[in-house]
Amino acid sequence: YWLNPLRYRDFFWAWACRLFVTMSILTVSTYLLFFIIDRLGVPKEQASGVFATVLIAFTLTSILTTVVFGWISDRTGRRKAIVWVSA
Repeated sequence: YWLNPLRYRDFFWAWACRLFVTMSILTVSTYLLFFIIDRLGVPKEQASGVFATVLIAFTLTSILTTVVFGWISDRTGRRKAIVWVSA
């Protein structure tokens, strides 16, 4: 599938922002286990539990902010400003 980014500018920006957000999440979550072990000094046996706790907290926080900012977007009708702030 190909969509011209010049013709469908809003779709392109939404797709690009989502791509960069997803790439940053994957990069940070990949490095996070090494950070927990090396910098925080958590033993390797316990690191996976800490890692899982952090990912659960991240997921819950993401869901909460999605619901809150979705509600704000619906109430104000300003989608672009909220998308720019979130990106």
